[in-house]
Amino acid sequence: MVGVSAIFALALQKYMEKKRIQELDTYAQDNHYKYFEKPDDSLLERLNGFKSFKWISSERFFNMLVADAKDKNPDIITAKKTESGNNNVVRYTQVFFFKLDKDIPRFFIKKKNFFEKNIYGLDTRIKKSLELTNFSSIKFKHKPFPAKNYYCFAEGDGFEDFISIDFINLLNAGIEKGKKKINIESNGKSLIFFVYNKRHSKEDIDYYKNLFSALKNSILAI
Repeated sequence: MVGVSAIFALALQKYMEKKRIQELDTYAQDNHYKYFEKPDDSLLERLNGFKSFKWISSERFFNMLVADAKDKNPDIITAKKTESGNNNVVRYTQVFFFKLDKDIPRFFIKKKNFFEKNIYGLDTRIKKSLELTNFSSIKFKHKPFPAKNYYCFAEGDGFEDFISIDFINLLNAGIEKGKKKINIESNGKSLIFFVYNKRHSKEDIDYYKNLFSALKNSILAI
């Protein structure tokens, strides 16, 4: 029975992956994207320099949607992480990538899980784990950053002056509406947004694409 169950699970996984590829290909055609099932290194080079990838991907990126250069839409990349154990759980995360027209500070805004909300001092462990060298834990003094729900790490001084109140208001609005909290990183030249362990439906992709575009524009509205 165990062997039959394993064969069925594998067959179902292959079916769902094939269905997913078909859905992404259709989405690409309908929304001015190019779909790459297995993007080559030249496409993946743009993702260099992001520290948070250490947590969301243990394998090569795949299923990449590249936006038309004329559009302001993000590229969308699927990350895959296999957690070893009895069942080798595979977790997928979709990453929304924005190339910027100007340099901005390097930073990482991370949603807090239950333990991070209730245990003081875990920010130091996060910085060490992600090798956030020269990054500081930002304590906002004059803007209502939702510190109970998010960590904020940034390189250099003046990050509170850089980040716009519109951006912070969008974060707070999402929390008030009970929306899933997000993660944001800047490598200085590009931005990524993602929700951990979440592989979006076509409707989810549109929702998060619009949200992340608004957040990106609020960051640049300075």
